[in-house]
Amino acid sequence: MIMDIIFFPRRGLASSLVRFRMGAVLLVSCCFLLLFCLFGSGLWGYQLGLEKQQSSATYLADNSDSSLSAQQQFVDAELTKQKDAVAEALEQSNVALETLSLKVGELQARLLRLDNLGSRLVTVASLDADEFDFSRLPALGGPAVVSEQQFNVPDFLAELESLSKNLIDREVRLDGLETVFMQQRWALEQSPRSRPIEKGWASSFYGIRTDPFNGKRAFHHGIDYAGKDGSAVFAVASGVVVWSGKRYGYGNMVEIDHGNGYATRYAHNQSNIV
Repeated sequence: MIMDIIFFPRRGLASSLVRFRMGAVLLVSCCFLLLFCLFGSGLWGYQLGLEKQQSSATYLADNSDSSLSAQQQFVDAELTKQKDAVAEALEQSNVALETLSLKVGELQARLLRLDNLGSRLVTVASLDADEFDFSRLPALGGPAVVSEQQFNVPDFLAELESLSKNLIDREVRLDGLETVFMQQRWALEQSPRSRPIEKGWASSFYGIRTDPFNGKRAFHHGIDYAGKDGSAVFAVASGVVVWSGKRYGYGNMVEIDHGNGYATRYAHNQSNIV
């Protein structure tokens, strides 16, 4: 089959006739149609891919924002935990420092009391005050040894507690020792000894004698000391004055109770000053 196509140009020009075979026309038409379909499908695929790319980019952006937000929340939470931990550590440190201050103050008070107690014992026991001077630190000798042991706060507090218990134990022992020394000293001071006058002599002893007033034999319950007028009379032991004044047969008399059944009387005094 043949198809004629007539072309009419502008006026004054002759027309022209072009003949095409029908098979060729169909073949060309199919080619154009195939090209159109391929171009259309390609365009559609491009648009579809572009839309998917845009959608994927939007999704990735949304996921990225969500991930950044989650990371920020995690970082904020960790910072909060760290701040809380630091605050708790500071609080514990303050408590530990206050506890240490109280312990150190308590130990200082106990050491001061032990120093005073030691000084009293030196006096009571009549020890050398220079040798047992509690106001000075004792001498330390030997090479210096560096200890590698490290103490943490609980161990240090336990060590202070142990030291405090040892100080209490020493304090109790020293208190008992002071009591023993004081009792011994009081026993010595309460036991009558020496003579009641600084100068003079014993003119009459204890026991049977000739009474100087009536010349008869009688039991003398004391010792007479002769001295100059106005000489001082001393107590022969520590005690409590239970009488000072005139008494029949004794004149001006002072009586002292020394405890433990001991008492002394100082009679025939020119005057009493106690």
